[in-house]
Amino acid sequence: MKKLSKTLMLSAVALAVTGTVFAKGFMGGNDRTPPTAAEMQQHMDDRMDRLFKLVDATDTQKAQIKSIMSANQSAHEAQFKQMQELHTQAQALRDAKTPMDSAEAKALRLKMFEQREQAITERAAIERQVNAVLTPEQVAKLDAEKAKHQEGQGDGKGGKGEHGDHGGRGMGMGGPGGMM
Repeated sequence: MKKLSKTLMLSAVALAVTGTVFAKGFMGGNDRTPPTAAEMQQHMDDRMDRLFKLVDATDTQKAQIKSIMSANQSAHEAQFKQMQELHTQAQALRDAKTPMDSAEAKALRLKMFEQREQAITERAAIERQVNAVLTPEQVAKLDAEKAKHQEGQGDGKGGKGEHGDHGGRGMGMGGPGGMM
């Protein structure tokens, strides 16, 4: 009986340590600081430039797309801040010296999942607005490029990597099957 108790205890400790290590990886626990507003803006500008080049956008289309993006920028920034706050809460919960409250962890995970779903919905709405500005040929080019990225053949992140065919996006803590 003592041997079984000892084995169970060691297994529980090993599982806890392994879970913490994996949680840090899934949550970005690499001590990076969040991007600044200027860095985020530069990233968005770079993405728009790539889009314009890909579809060979006219000056009128560029202006319309920039207007769409500007109109949604404050909502996007607020959403990004909320996501950062939830991420900080998850890190604090994970790093706490006291045992993790599973109800609190589950509630936080669900909030993160809902936030992610809202972001996906809003991004799709913006994409529809941008597509309305483009010609059918330009939309087809954009769709083909997105398909390439989803298959892991594009120039950007995601796709098949050394860790399998999950598109570079794990469930992390934010998904329904997350770490918490």
